[in-house]
Amino acid sequence: MRKYMHKESEGKELDPLDEHPQTLLFKNEEPTKIDSGSKSNETKEKEQVESNISKTLNEIIDKALANTPKKPQKSFSKYLEKYIEPEKSKEVLITLQKEIEIEKQIQAEIKQSIETKSKSLKKARTELIENQKKLDLVIETEIKNFENNRLELIGKMSSKMAHDIRNPLSVLKMQVDLMKLKQKKQEDEIMSSSITRMDKAISDITNQINDVLTFIRQPNLELISCDLKDIINNSIEQLQIPDKVTITQSVDSRMIRCDMTKIKGIITNILHNGIQAINGEGEISIVVEENEKTIDIKITDSGPGIPENIMDKIFEPMFTTKALGTGLGLASCVQFLDMHGGTIKVKNNPTTFTITLPKIHPSTI
Repeated sequence: MRKYMHKESEGKELDPLDEHPQTLLFKNEEPTKIDSGSKSNETKEKEQVESNISKTLNEIIDKALANTPKKPQKSFSKYLEKYIEPEKSKEVLITLQKEIEIEKQIQAEIKQSIETKSKSLKKARTELIENQKKLDLVIETEIKNFENNRLELIGKMSSKMAHDIRNPLSVLKMQVDLMKLKQKKQEDEIMSSSITRMDKAISDITNQINDVLTFIRQPNLELISCDLKDIINNSIEQLQIPDKVTITQSVDSRMIRCDMTKIKGIITNILHNGIQAINGEGEISIVVEENEKTIDIKITDSGPGIPENIMDKIFEPMFTTKALGTGLGLASCVQFLDMHGGTIKVKNNPTTFTITLPKIHPSTI
């Protein structure tokens, strides 16, 4: 009886894809020993012959398999042929190849779609940014137009009111001046104090009216060559300085080309605000610094400073923290300095207003 079994490798694990299975047609056994007591001589000889034949055949098969080249089964098609029938393996392989091609085509279409959408999205984003810029420009223009119309309307109303107030105010001023003349002869301290307060009130109202009219008119500049030191001295002389207020200056003669009246008004305005900020008691200093292309006029006071939450608003038209203020004083300063090509800035600790004007070389004056 023939027996089939796999031959095991000596101490090695074989990959079924890389190794040829070796089949034993006969069991390779040693010749069976003959028991003289149980079997006849004929039977023993028969068994001996079969055993020898089995051994010989197994040796022949082993040599034949040993001489066969062992090639790895790396091809997927050969792998399929080993486990699937050859015809079916080809069909499976063709089907897989078709599916792979379809998958590649789908991936290519997806990639193309993503690239197209990416370009479309990038284009839409660019258009959105451009439209946003245009919209911002339109909004900014509309805001400016609205502000200009508002200021124009305010200007017309303010101009009319200023002229209407100015006429009776002039009459009051004349009466107060007459009272001053009479009071000099009588020397009544109570009356003198009252007249002084009335004169100051009229002066404050007049200044407010002048601020409004000056801001509305937007006059042209009258540029002339003038000494900055003289402008500062004239500005100080126009002020009513309390006894406990000290104004110091460190200014040398410097020739500049400007509208002397406008620059003097700017300096006077800031000095007047400084006197109010220190509540009639303290120090104000004026320092002039010369740079390569500009001249800085720094006015510093010893007051408590400007609240940080309104620091950015003090130069805006109509903004004021004073009960009787118009909110046009510093706005007019910005307007006139802008016409000169200059700027004005402010900082705290200590409170310092810096007026910057373009410098004109003396040889060009």
